[in-house]
Amino acid sequence: EEEVFSRLEHEEPFKYKLGEIPAAFYDDPEVDDKICYCIVDGDENDRFSVSGNKDDDKFQLWQDKELDREEKASYELVVQATNCDKEPDYDESLINATAYLPVRVVVGDINDSPVAFMQTLYTAGITTDNQLGDVVLDTIKATTLDIYPNDVMTYAIVKDSWNYDELDHNYDEPSDPFKIDAATAVITLAHNPGDDSSGYIKFKVIVTDPPVDEGPHSSTADVTIQILSQNDQMEFVLAMSKSEFYDKRDEFVKTLEDITGLTAYVDEVATYYDESGAASESLISVFVHFVDEDGDIVGVGAVEDLFDRADTDDVVVLYEEFSVYSIQGRGRREAKPVAAVGRAYILALIIVSIILPIVIVVLVCVWCNEVKKYKRKLRAAKAVAFGEEAIITLSSRESEMNKITVPNTNQYAYEGSNPMWMQTVDANVFDNAAMKDDDEESDTTRQV
Repeated sequence: EEEVFSRLEHEEPFKYKLGEIPAAFYDDPEVDDKICYCIVDGDENDRFSVSGNKDDDKFQLWQDKELDREEKASYELVVQATNCDKEPDYDESLINATAYLPVRVVVGDINDSPVAFMQTLYTAGITTDNQLGDVVLDTIKATTLDIYPNDVMTYAIVKDSWNYDELDHNYDEPSDPFKIDAATAVITLAHNPGDDSSGYIKFKVIVTDPPVDEGPHSSTADVTIQILSQNDQMEFVLAMSKSEFYDKRDEFVKTLEDITGLTAYVDEVATYYDESGAASESLISVFVHFVDEDGDIVGVGAVEDLFDRADTDDVVVLYEEFSVYSIQGRGRREAKPVAAVGRAYILALIIVSIILPIVIVVLVCVWCNEVKKYKRKLRAAKAVAFGEEAIITLSSRESEMNKITVPNTNQYAYEGSNPMWMQTVDANVFDNAAMKDDDEESDTTRQV
């Protein structure tokens, strides 16, 4: 069974007893020859040794030299027990034999290694269309040879390191234009760039490791953020995932620089949206701007000319190695995010769902009113004139049936059905005063 020991790196004293190991014995109890122990594998630099006393069955594993975890994190040793008159002869195939003892020494870590950024200069670009909170730069990274928890690093922007000297006069200088995440080093936008702004902002970032043991260690790097217009950025549409691109990022940038002869900076890696605003699951958009040897930004048109004049073989390599779907200037294509399009559709549906019930109610009311009106006209049309002089001749039974009083209808609905139509009428016939006297006289007669 394997024996395990541990010791911190650089811990003193360097001559140190790591612990005891089991004593060996002969299978034949009558044999009492002296047993010797020897490390036969895993200790190329003679950092360990075994010593002890057979009489009390105590044998120790000793550390003889300084240990460094960054040099080697663990040692896999093999201790052989043998007759002292016999030279040790290690046979790896017999590692499980009782004459061999596997021993592992684990070297513990202390915070003794410096931290360093993977680059001394990081660059990125933003446009006047960027909003608060947008990710500006996500490639800042520092490394150390230490392991957890000594490799936990904290990032920050160096105070008073802001440099606005290269900004145009239209730019309103914010006190803290960018923010950095202390754990991930992702830099986000903390201000709104003004319209028609140009130039760049410079600052420094610092990384520190835990203040334990020999720490904290720290390191700094320069950051330059270009203020770009959409006419300054090229859009490379690639058929790969973001993680795949990050693995090939440096190679991609070098290929662009070989083709154009300019310095290329990746500003943003985003999901690709087609002309309809739908997000693609298989394509990404990589936005890049180019700078000449004088540090001036090269526009999209000039970059496209360089691609047109470039060696065909180099361009073919770019398309094949990075699965290029298309290359174009960022301002040449207007694509709205599907979320924005979806919100517009939802708003339209809400408006339609409000207006449509109102229209339906109005139409139902109009329909009911028209039905009622035409039913009244229909009843009036069926109310024929009385007597034999009616235009429509009916049987006596039917005439009697039609001699009914229908409210809100005209029983003389047909031309010629009114017997008084176009007839000369004597005014004396309708002398109201005379008719009143006659009525009174009749009443008097009846009373008598």
